[in-house]
Amino acid sequence: WEVLRPVGAVEFFVARRDGEQLGGLGVWAFNGILTEFGVVRSQQSIDQKLYVGDLIKWEIMKWGVGQGFRLYDLAGVSPTPGAGKEEGIMRFKKKWGGMPVGYSMFEKRFPGLKSAALATAESLVRRRKRVVSEEGA
Repeated sequence: WEVLRPVGAVEFFVARRDGEQLGGLGVWAFNGILTEFGVVRSQQSIDQKLYVGDLIKWEIMKWGVGQGFRLYDLAGVSPTPGAGKEEGIMRFKKKWGGMPVGYSMFEKRFPGLKSAALATAESLVRRRKRVVSEEGA
């Protein structure tokens, strides 16, 4: 957050009604392209059938145009959607006027790296807590 947001690499959008958060969505920004991630919806928005996803995407598009982005990647559709939810996601995303674009992916796993990174992060958090508590003493 402290590194990516100040340089415009990430932004978050939240839909609220009467001070209540109903949903949110993050976008990564790189090379003129916004790519969405981290969709969240409150139970209230689901129960009341509030289409916060539509509102948030529209606001991201308006903001993105104003910021000079050239493409908004809605991300995350199955290239071969089955019945039900996957078809609904594809329909929802197509209604914005875009088209699916396939691409190849390469994945390399590094055994042990995740646990080493987690241990380092935990150590930093413990060290930070210790410094904060010493400053308060």
